Amino acid sequence: MELLKNAYPGLKSTYETPHICGKCMEHIGADWSFCPECGTPTGLTAEDVRQYQTSSSGKPINVVPCVPGDTVYDRRGQEWQITASELLLVNGRPKWIFRCGHTGTEDYCALYENEILSAEQAKAALEAANVGQ
Repeated sequence: MELLKNAYPGLKSTYETPHICGKCMEHIGADWSFCPECGTPTGLTAEDVRQYQTSSSGKPINVVPCVPGDTVYDRRGQEWQITASELLLVNGRPKWIFRCGHTGTEDYCALYENEILSAEQAKAALEAANVGQ
């Protein structure tokens, strides 16, 4: 398994941990040589560290687009409130999934980041679906 560089899942502790170990999915610091959980060598070089520290955007890749409490919409225009987020490996690539619900109910759904719409996008999708009927 290879290191997922700059897959920053939002964890900040004593160290900034912008990478994820491809073997055990634990957080890896910007300049760590080994995964502290499973001992797998990270393969990070001094150049990788410099590149991370001087990234043009100044922001790590894969920053979570939504946080618990945010209101989002699915492709059917239904409103959901995010209760949790997770960064998963899907076909070897990191992908955000959001656990959603309705306050005060047992309703539940899970949406991948590409399935989440804003209020405006949901309204436009519903109008387009209604025109097609």
